[in-house]
Amino acid sequence: MNINLITDKSNIDFFLEEINKSQIISVDTEFIREKTYYPILCLIQLAVNGNVFIFDCLDKNKNVSVLKNIFKNRKYKKIFHDYEQDLDIINDFFSIETTNFFDTQLANAFIDLEHHISYKNLVKKYLNIEIDKELQTSNWIKRPLTNKQINYAANDVIYLEKIYQKISMILENEKKENWYKEELEKVLRDNKSKKDPINSWKKIKLSDFSGINENLFIMLSKYREDISRKRNIPKTWF
Repeated sequence: MNINLITDKSNIDFFLEEINKSQIISVDTEFIREKTYYPILCLIQLAVNGNVFIFDCLDKNKNVSVLKNIFKNRKYKKIFHDYEQDLDIINDFFSIETTNFFDTQLANAFIDLEHHISYKNLVKKYLNIEIDKELQTSNWIKRPLTNKQINYAANDVIYLEKIYQKISMILENEKKENWYKEELEKVLRDNKSKKDPINSWKKIKLSDFSGINENLFIMLSKYREDISRKRNIPKTWF
């Protein structure tokens, strides 16, 4: 595995050469979301043709701007695992709507009954490779990054393309491609609806509304969402 920390234009040129050969990019992010409403994006990792490119999003790295048009461009297929948080963070960071992406977790749900399979288990299932997730809760803000952190971040994307190829083939053979696409569109619509503050109450796990003024509950949930966004604090803090 060839790992590239993007530090100058020569790295960018190599990255652009590789994605134009393949046009399939595996994507993951590392972020911190402990004391803020909005996640702090620390790294964006991309794997292309067996190479991993790691963009540091904290050190005022101007090179990271090259990714904006790539995420927007339908020419490139972006492979995620459990896309929702990564996609939200990337879209907010660049103020864009990412296009043409594939989610290995959602697609795998049409192959077996494990609907929320982890990346670690997916790698084991399709490639019979054991990966270490020890640094999942690492301090991604602290600099410099350690070699262990860099290798961990790289492992989170390096296997995605092979998994995508295997899952895509199974979906095609079992004629489930359209099922996956329809479900993805539905999930995207639902997630977009939930982002509206007026619908924030839907995220609250409450099985019994008896004795509760539903209109008041909805308005209080919206108020909490609005204030938390404005102050950039976790909702549980307000």
